[in-house]
Amino acid sequence: MAEKITEKLYGGEITLEHLPDSHRYRIEGSKEYLLSVTACTGIIDKSRFLIPWAVGLAEKHLRSFLESNSGPFTVEEIVPVIEEAVRQHQIKKEQAASIGDMVHAYAEAFALAVIHRSDVPSIPDDSDGRVRAGINAFLSWFNEHDVRFQHAEKLIYSRVHGYADLVDAIATVNGKRMLSRT
Repeated sequence: MAEKITEKLYGGEITLEHLPDSHRYRIEGSKEYLLSVTACTGIIDKSRFLIPWAVGLAEKHLRSFLESNSGPFTVEEIVPVIEEAVRQHQIKKEQAASIGDMVHAYAEAFALAVIHRSDVPSIPDDSDGRVRAGINAFLSWFNEHDVRFQHAEKLIYSRVHGYADLVDAIATVNGKRMLSRT
């Protein structure tokens, strides 16, 4: 269980608490949790875009099985194949999340190195090709723009809008201040 993270904001007037295990935020001393950006965007139903993708993965899995195996099949033989087909979207999501986590970790280490003017990390030699591609895409973006990182993994809170979150980075990109949240 990860410990809560606290950060003083608004010149020390407010202490924001972040509970990483539950992805929740609150002002120190309050029992009420704040809205997060993740919670706000979770309200939007994105399933209409994901359903065709998931169905396509299941179809591809089933076609692949049928092309490499000749029937007829018994129920006992085909049911596990169908069960695996309907899990394909979860398998792909977990693989992508793992790759994304590794690319994110590199980008965070890179931003912190730039902020602290230390040596930037090298791309790990044992990286999966997809991880290397993600890191190289990040580095290309960085090199093609005027990026000046101010913070990496920073807690934010808006008194006006009443939300809090942990952002990946706050940076000035081509003269415009931006924040990144994945």
